[in-house]
Amino acid sequence: MAKSWVSRSIEALSDLVWQRSCELCDRPAKHQGLCLACDRRLLASQLPLEQRWGRLPSALVSSAPLFLAWGLYDGSLKRAIAALKYEGHPKLAATLGQGLGRLWLEPGTERAMATPWQQLDRAAPWVIPIPLHEARLQKRGFNQAELLAKHFCDVTGYRLIPNGLQRIRDTQAQFGLGQGDRAANVQGAFALGPGLGQQRPRSVILLDDIYTSGATVQAASNSLRAGGWTVAAVVVVARSAQRPAPGTHPPTRSAPTRPKRRDS
Repeated sequence: MAKSWVSRSIEALSDLVWQRSCELCDRPAKHQGLCLACDRRLLASQLPLEQRWGRLPSALVSSAPLFLAWGLYDGSLKRAIAALKYEGHPKLAATLGQGLGRLWLEPGTERAMATPWQQLDRAAPWVIPIPLHEARLQKRGFNQAELLAKHFCDVTGYRLIPNGLQRIRDTQAQFGLGQGDRAANVQGAFALGPGLGQQRPRSVILLDDIYTSGATVQAASNSLRAGGWTVAAVVVVARSAQRPAPGTHPPTRSAPTRPKRRDS
């Protein structure tokens, strides 16, 4: 739920009384916990429209879902993700998650002809964040993908299912692993969570912070598909700068509509 006028006013007053520092540097914060310079750098890290959107190959995810990435995992965007995950700055999830929501809804994206998007138009999709294992969640104190998904849903109006998936095996960090090792590391690591329960399967959006080889998305999608669920889109803050981008689609002039929110 979006913040009320009262809560926004209280936060603004707090910023004036206790001048907060930028989440990424020591300069005074001006907007959503960022100074003007860092805010501009994050905005500048957004990929051009035709490079943000793509489609994952059916060999990776059988439904060949749409793919949206804010930018490349490099520079200021990489720094922001590290600050969010490892330096105790969960407030950055609002900047990144809401930004992803606006990119999803922006006009000019090539989606109208895609079968998964037509499915999303018929019923507002549910958004499922990639989960952390309970041990890692206890250590970090929050799941960054869930925070990002919450703010994404604040903008899009879609329904967040924070426990749609569960991580049933505490896997090694993917960083530094080769592609084959990444796939083996997360194979069988996910299962349907209590959030999906006895719900009738439908189209969902998977949301995560980083997309590298696609191994995590593939493992999560396999678990959903086994339960009859269709991954219609994958949304991430950053994709690897060292790997080829998923197939892209040229922008069109058509503007996507914001589906009405439905809970079932």
